[in-house]
Amino acid sequence: MTWQWIALWIVLLTGWKADHPFYVSNTIAHYNQETATIQISSHIFLDDLEKGIHQKSGIWIKYGSDNQSPFTDSLIYDYLSEHIQWYLMDSLLELNFIGAEMSEDFSALWCYLESPEIAPGKAKLDIENTLLMEIYSDQKNILHFNMPADDHYFLFRNASQRESMIIDFPPIKSGEKSHE
Repeated sequence: MTWQWIALWIVLLTGWKADHPFYVSNTIAHYNQETATIQISSHIFLDDLEKGIHQKSGIWIKYGSDNQSPFTDSLIYDYLSEHIQWYLMDSLLELNFIGAEMSEDFSALWCYLESPEIAPGKAKLDIENTLLMEIYSDQKNILHFNMPADDHYFLFRNASQRESMIIDFPPIKSGEKSHE
């Protein structure tokens, strides 16, 4: 088991609340061969995400409360778009916001994004993940990117870090989706 998985399990099993002793997010990305898209799920502590959104927008979203902002989804999407960036052949992928939901222990949000359709073939893919790094100098962001042929693991330690790789995107599974 890698140290990234150990850190993730510590975070998830202890269920840290507002005073958690270190700052970490976990993002799991999966290439869906049936849709030729990258599906991204980010687990972010709610109190930290709310601080990040408030610092950026001046609005407290108060997720899940009776006083939740009517702009919550757009504020979350704006924040994620600024801090989770994927580049395909040096062009920024416009990720679509699918939604967010509270984690089972109510301490975090699962936020969901999806890329546009990606053409098959080899391509350079760059990833930046600066979630909450403007709030916490010791923020770390774990990323697990699952492809059909292999997995990639990254630990983002600072806002200037960019991870690059060459990915061989497989063709859409035949009969699954038609191109019109």
